[in-house]
Amino acid sequence: MNAGYKYTKMGYPTEGQNHHAGIKNEKDIVDFQNANQNNAINKHFRGANETTNWKHKGGTRMKEDAICESGETVHKISFKNHKSGTFDWMNTSKNIPAEITNNVKQFKLENDGGEITKTLRIELEQIFSNGFDNFDSDFIESLLNKIINNYPEYTIINCAKKKELIMINKREFTHFKKHPEDEFVFKSTKRAKTSRQIWLKKHDGSELNTNLRLRMHLNNGITAIFGKKGAVPCLKIQQDNVMSFIASCANKVTVRY
Repeated sequence: MNAGYKYTKMGYPTEGQNHHAGIKNEKDIVDFQNANQNNAINKHFRGANETTNWKHKGGTRMKEDAICESGETVHKISFKNHKSGTFDWMNTSKNIPAEITNNVKQFKLENDGGEITKTLRIELEQIFSNGFDNFDSDFIESLLNKIINNYPEYTIINCAKKKELIMINKREFTHFKKHPEDEFVFKSTKRAKTSRQIWLKKHDGSELNTNLRLRMHLNNGITAIFGKKGAVPCLKIQQDNVMSFIASCANKVTVRY
């Protein structure tokens, strides 16, 4: 903890932990920011005001996890936790191509009541793997634009291993925006049947790895599709190579704790 900072215990839910742990971590960051008015993130927002006031928001219908009030100005902020691996920018069941949803429905009809075997799981994976053929460059671009359009102005990434809060402006997301003659393409890896890397094939012949990945999955898993709860196909945009992405952001604001 930097000298002069008040200690506020912060938790770091690892991938797969429940929603409540994530909410607690969001509240811990809000408490930390309120308790440490002189750190760089607060100074960025404060301007001529002497203090900032952070409030936790969250909820499934909004992208902002918190707001920072500085005088009469209100800044909306999302939080991302990064201990290792990746984090998600989007998880949606909207605008899934009809061919994919119909194939999943047929899969359910043909296998309902049977044992969920490894073969059955592979069959579902293949449905999703084939489904990527339904996505062209324009569709991929529309998904990426939703990130830019729907996210609040700022995102704070909690880098647990470095004990840093790193704030970026969503303008940094445009590093993968394309020239009119460029196109987005998928690249696959041997084992990743249900996901594809998103690359930008440029008009000059070069290629750029956006470090983003599109995943296709069931929102409640294969067991739920045969149960009362049910399950539907979803698309998830995942941030790979998180530290490389952070390093590429020119105007980030960093606070150590």
